[in-house]
Amino acid sequence: MLETGPLPSTAGELRERIWSDLVRHNACAFPIPPHGHNPNFKGARGAARTLMLHPILAGSRVVLVGMEAALLPVREEVLTSGKTLIVPHRTKANKYWQFEGAVKAAAKISNFSVYGTPTTLEGIEVCVLASVCVDARGLRLSKGFGFGSRGAPVNVPVLTVAHKLMVRDALGVPADSRVVGYSTAGGLFHTV
Repeated sequence: MLETGPLPSTAGELRERIWSDLVRHNACAFPIPPHGHNPNFKGARGAARTLMLHPILAGSRVVLVGMEAALLPVREEVLTSGKTLIVPHRTKANKYWQFEGAVKAAAKISNFSVYGTPTTLEGIEVCVLASVCVDARGLRLSKGFGFGSRGAPVNVPVLTVAHKLMVRDALGVPADSRVVGYSTAGGLFHTV
C-alpha cells in the first residue's frame, strides 16, 4: 500500500495515481502502460491462487470472471479446479461464453470462441472483476467503462485481485462497486 502526497479528489485522479505508481515501481505486466486499463500486474498469478481460497469462491460451482489480462490466472484457476467458467463476450454486450471441463488454454481471450459455448448468466454463484483500486472496506474502483465498470451484471458476491500498490485504506472518492473480498500475492482479505 503506497499513499503519498495529497489525496486524490476525483476517481480520475486516483486512477492516474495508481497507474503511475505501478509504472514507477515496475509492478506492471502486459499490457503496458496500464493507463486506461484495469491493470495487469506482477504477482497476478499468486493473487489468483490465493483468491481461490476465499470460502465463497472455493464453495462455488459456476463463476463469472471478467476478460482483463489481470484475470487470466483467475480464469485458469477456475478451469483447473473443475468449476464452470462464464466470461463476457469480447465485443458483444450481454453475451457470454461458458466453459465446462475445458483445457487451461480456454482461459485466453483469443480462445473464448474456440472452447466456449454461448450461455446466459443463470446459475452464477460468484463474480470476479478486475480493478484499478480497492480499499480495506471493499470499495472498488474500475477503469470506469466496459464490462464490470459498475459492478457485476448479476446479484452475487463479487471478488477482485490486486497488487499491493492498488490497495488503499480508503478510496476517498466515490466507488464503482463493492467487493466482499480481494487477494494480493501476499494474502486474502475479507471486506465484510
